[in-house]
Amino acid sequence: MEVTPRGLFAGTQQNGLLLYSGEMEWEGRGLSHESIDALMYHPASNLLFAGLCGLGEHSDVGVFVSGPEGSSWQPSHGGFDRLSACSFAASGDTLFWGGVIPNILRSTNHGRDWQLLFGSTDAFGNGLNDVLVSERTPGAIYTVGESASFRAYFYRSFDMGATWDPFLLPAHADDAAFDVAEDHSNSARLWVATANGLQRSDDYGSNWHMAVPLFSRALVLEPDRYLLFGGKIVIGEHGETESLLLLESTDGGDTWVEVPTPEEIPPATVVKRERVGRYFVGTERGLWLLEIHPD
Repeated sequence: MEVTPRGLFAGTQQNGLLLYSGEMEWEGRGLSHESIDALMYHPASNLLFAGLCGLGEHSDVGVFVSGPEGSSWQPSHGGFDRLSACSFAASGDTLFWGGVIPNILRSTNHGRDWQLLFGSTDAFGNGLNDVLVSERTPGAIYTVGESASFRAYFYRSFDMGATWDPFLLPAHADDAAFDVAEDHSNSARLWVATANGLQRSDDYGSNWHMAVPLFSRALVLEPDRYLLFGGKIVIGEHGETESLLLLESTDGGDTWVEVPTPEEIPPATVVKRERVGRYFVGTERGLWLLEIHPD
């Protein structure tokens, strides 16, 4: 998902790109029958970027670009036309693209050309799921994902991608890292949402410990509280079902409490903040608008 001046765009698996037109209606915006893993609106260039992961039998892979309306798409992978795109980030005019292998590419001309910064083009992996350019530590970039051996990993660079330090997060079976966030109050404190829980580091990612041992998918850091989105098992009259889990911390992540949410909302796969208190929650069974009001 991506919230832009034009509205809310949503990427789908094998159904292309959709634009929310209001009144519970969606408009097709091209890339039909494609599986879209990542979206990024880049204000400096007024361009919309889509990352394709090639999940369908005939689905494409790579980076595609359009104007802000999302109505006309062109390849923008600069010679790396067989690399999947799982995540994007931007710092000014510099763009970053995270791939499956994992690998990280950089463009300084709005996506016309790309340079491979890290990784290769012929290895294996399960996705570099998030790229974060630090707003507090000059030159720092953080990335997370899942290795080919189903381990959650974290990479960091302190020189805008020239060199990288790789770290495996504390070992858990079948783990994957989905989202990385930088603390508001302490630039050395990082958070990573993983399939086995929320991990916390207080030294720029050199060491990690479990903060919340529950399935975690996305972390939203508001000025007065932190919101952790994930999933849980609900026992009902029809047996076990999976439902959204939402936790809240008002003390900088030291303690967490569950926020009640409708049981019909499935576990989150992606979360986008529209504004404080309003969040679009993407799931495997649709998109939800969740309003959270402070007590």
